[in-house]
Amino acid sequence: QTLLAFLLSLADESDHDKIVYLYTHFHDVMIRTAKRKLFMARIPNAADLAEDVVQNTFVKLIKYIHAINFDVSERELRSYVVSAAVREAINEMERNKQHDDIDEYLDISSDEDFVKDVITHEKYMAVVAAIEQLDEKYRLALEYHFYKGFSVKEMAELFEVPEKTIYTRISRAQKKLKEMLGEEN
Repeated sequence: QTLLAFLLSLADESDHDKIVYLYTHFHDVMIRTAKRKLFMARIPNAADLAEDVVQNTFVKLIKYIHAINFDVSERELRSYVVSAAVREAINEMERNKQHDDIDEYLDISSDEDFVKDVITHEKYMAVVAAIEQLDEKYRLALEYHFYKGFSVKEMAELFEVPEKTIYTRISRAQKKLKEMLGEEN
């Protein structure tokens, strides 16, 4: 609530209803999305930085509040706001990159670690390629659940389908990925 009070203090009073709407409807999913993005990039203190990312995102949204189309569906507005948080998380990741080349050379990994890293990267790229080949409904189920951090309930509301359908799509997508990647589990 402190963040909301801060945001309201930055904005014109005529925009307060819009800011309250954005905050109450999208704050939590923005936090989850930013945390996941930062965590997956192995940024230290991802949870704390996610709060900063969301605050910075809201400050930018307030700055350009008149350019935001509030006449679109909640789904489209949510997509816009979450995308803004993702962009800000990417900006934060860039700011946190270490540019100290000397430290990189001092931390040379063993041959075994290097091979493991290469294999891990190759597996990651294979998974990404396989996901891109999935039918849209399965690809979106994985993207929104694992990448954007949506809960099954949120996805069911967003896609206007029963929660059971979302569970089924996620399960089938995982099964199809395993088949595509040749896993024997």
